[in-house]
Amino acid sequence: MIRIILFSLLCPGWALACTCMAYSDDPEIAVTQAFSQAHVVFLGEVTTIRNKGSLFVKTRQVSFSVKETWKGTVGDEAMVNTNDGEIACGYPFRARRTYLVFAHRGESRDVLTTSLCDLNRIQSKARSLMPILDQLEQSASK
Repeated sequence: MIRIILFSLLCPGWALACTCMAYSDDPEIAVTQAFSQAHVVFLGEVTTIRNKGSLFVKTRQVSFSVKETWKGTVGDEAMVNTNDGEIACGYPFRARRTYLVFAHRGESRDVLTTSLCDLNRIQSKARSLMPILDQLEQSASK
């Protein structure tokens, strides 16, 4: 028991698993919720992934070549931070793959962040969500 407590104190990121609130099973409701919570929603291809941080707080800085934007302002390139590892709620982006990304602006407003708890999807699993995003984008611009 003492070993578990000591491990939890010394390695807090490893002792707690990621817990997310579930989105609705209805894709339209789920996308609407995620869209309203995100500051930026875009489709982009991962160009680089850089590991950052210290021994206990690790993050991944993911660069994207942006293909389409539904919400917020990003240029042709976007940089998004996520925690390192799914146990820390980091989204498992992989280089040269295209994703639908729901990101949030940090306190500095210059930094975008996302997590496993957001509705991020690899493009092949996001195609059915894109018409819903098109409708939300049109409604937001009225």
